Amino acid sequence: MAAIRIGGAGYGLLSSDNSRNLKWQGSTSTDVGFTSYTANGNHGWQMYSSGTAYGFLSYNWGAWDIRKIKGGALYLSNSTVNYLDGSSIVYPIYYDSANTAYYGDFASYTYGKYYGRIAHNEGFQVGGYNNIGSSHATSNPIHTIGSSYMPAVTTLSNMYGVGYTGISSTFINFTGQSDWGFYVAADGDARVWLDGSSGNICTAANVYAAAYYDTNTAYYLDPANTGTSLNVAGTGVFGGDVIAYSDKKLKTNIKTLDGSKVYKMRGVSFDRIDTGKHSSGVIAQEIQKIAPELVKDNSGTLAVAYGNLTGYLIEAVKELKKEIDTLKKEIDTLKNN
Repeated sequence: MAAIRIGGAGYGLLSSDNSRNLKWQGSTSTDVGFTSYTANGNHGWQMYSSGTAYGFLSYNWGAWDIRKIKGGALYLSNSTVNYLDGSSIVYPIYYDSANTAYYGDFASYTYGKYYGRIAHNEGFQVGGYNNIGSSHATSNPIHTIGSSYMPAVTTLSNMYGVGYTGISSTFINFTGQSDWGFYVAADGDARVWLDGSSGNICTAANVYAAAYYDTNTAYYLDPANTGTSLNVAGTGVFGGDVIAYSDKKLKTNIKTLDGSKVYKMRGVSFDRIDTGKHSSGVIAQEIQKIAPELVKDNSGTLAVAYGNLTGYLIEAVKELKKEIDTLKKEIDTLKNN
């Protein structure tokens, strides 16, 4: 097509530089625009190019509305910091188009429904040890119950939640702590400590469980077990009395023991094969033949209820006293004669 000039010399030239392109030439070497108006004179839109960018202006020769850098990013609403380019989107907040209650504001709060994973070693929080610095003495929170209960960097403040830290932290003070571990806090106090280095479980209060087992599960404490409640390998030491229920209301078929059975029992001294310690007591197999109710089979090893020997000893002493009383009477009779 032939060139159509609308304007002065060198600008306002509308022409075609090939069969598929319409060319509009401005009056300067830096920018050019093309605008539109409605029938009543209201501004419609303006296409504009500054030489390094092109797009739309918000009004005639006004601010950028949409700006695309040649070979670069796309900016919206006259922004100089929020943009899209071929590899990233830079915006302060990102909303879910289906539900704007879900959004990401990485400088403040982010709300979402689920946080999933597509691999078993993904989908978790990463701490600041490598990009901020050592976290051995910092709070490193993982979860808090709300925005009003968050810790400071090196103190827990009024924190209710959980975190992972090292024992250099001033708020970790537990017997049994070793190095790194997981803590549970309430009202700014770490109340539970799971020591990741040693495996110790430490608490500022009580520990509740149905049973407590050693790494060798043959040794345990099971308070509610009506069979064997306590099984230990070493010596049991108690600061107070060892007390067992002996109320008459708990018993039936009550009979007086035969104290003479004590005369058949043998007290011995011995060296323990497993520990090498010298000790004394009785032999379970021998007691089993005399008073079998005193012997318990613990996984193939016999044990003796030493405390229950007391009943036999009481009756044996009573029998001896009868014999002594009888002898005293005979001696008195001899003396009087």
